[in-house]
Amino acid sequence: MTTEDLWIGDRVQLKVSGREGIYKGTAEDGRHRVTVGDKVILTSIENLHVLPDIEPVKRISIVDASSKPRGLPPKTSVDLHAEMIDTSLQTAPPQMILRRQLQVCQDYLDDVIAHGMKIVTIIHGKGDGTLRTEVRALLEEYPQIHFYNDAHDGGATEVWLR
Repeated sequence: MTTEDLWIGDRVQLKVSGREGIYKGTAEDGRHRVTVGDKVILTSIENLHVLPDIEPVKRISIVDASSKPRGLPPKTSVDLHAEMIDTSLQTAPPQMILRRQLQVCQDYLDDVIAHGMKIVTIIHGKGDGTLRTEVRALLEEYPQIHFYNDAHDGGATEVWLR
């Protein structure tokens, strides 16, 4: 396994002890940070094993441009900060938060496409870039998206639709 195989928020198992935790990134000295309960463990990559998601991520099929709009048109932006989606997410594991943020983003995109909107903004925050990267990967799945670029000093992505 390499560092590129790990994502912040991944569930991992420490091979030596068998304990499970959440991957938190690479420390300055090159070791890898894992939270186990309320403790941070520093370990080598060789001691880590990525565990499968508790609940697989479900991808809903992308709407086609001929879909009929549902209800009122959506706002011109969506804020994916966890506390803006659901206050109960603040105590959820990072993978669960990310999964919910991406589902909200996908639902929002499906809705704006169905309503024929042309320019929208997805607010993902600056953070460590994980959500931004995942949002942009999701945008690549939509043929209805003409292009996207940074907005709000890198804390959001402006999306132009066909």
